[in-house]
Order: sequence, then structure tokens, then C-alpha cells
Amino acid sequence: NDEINLNIFFSFESLAQDNFVRLQTLLKHFFTFRLMLAYILQLVLPHNFTVPTKRDSELI
Repeated sequence: NDEINLNIFFSFESLAQDNFVRLQTLLKHFFTFRLMLAYILQLVLPHNFTVPTKRDSELI
């Protein structure tokens, strides 16, 4: 009985780890996308729009 419980716990733990890694990669992609967006906005918009985007990118 204890063995079955342990197996369930370990499979749950590995599942949580997979989801955590997936979440991390998702966040990483989101931040790189936001940095790219901020860079594009810097190119397109007038120069006084660059200040908040730079501060946002430093928070990462």
C-alpha cells in the first residue's frame, strides 16, 4: 500500500516538474517577445516613449 502511494507521489512530482519547466519556457518566450516588442516600439515611436520600456526590461 505504501509503495503505491509513493508511486503516485513520484509521478505527481514529475508531472509538476514538467509543468514548471513548461511554464518557465513560456515565461522566457514571453519576456523575449516583450523585449522584441519594446525594441520595435523604440524604432517606430518617437523617442520619449523609450523610457518606460527600458525600465520594464530591467525588471526581468
